[in-house]
Amino acid sequence: MPLPLDNQLCFTLYATSMAINRTYKPMLDE
Repeated sequence: MPLPLDNQLCFTLYATSMAINRTYKPMLDE
C-alpha cells in the first residue's frame, strides 16, 4: 500500500536534507 502523498513528500524532504547535511557538514566544520 503506497504512502499518502504528504508522507512521501515529508520523507523526500527529510532524505534530501540528510544528504545535503552529509555533503556540507565537513565544510562547515573546518
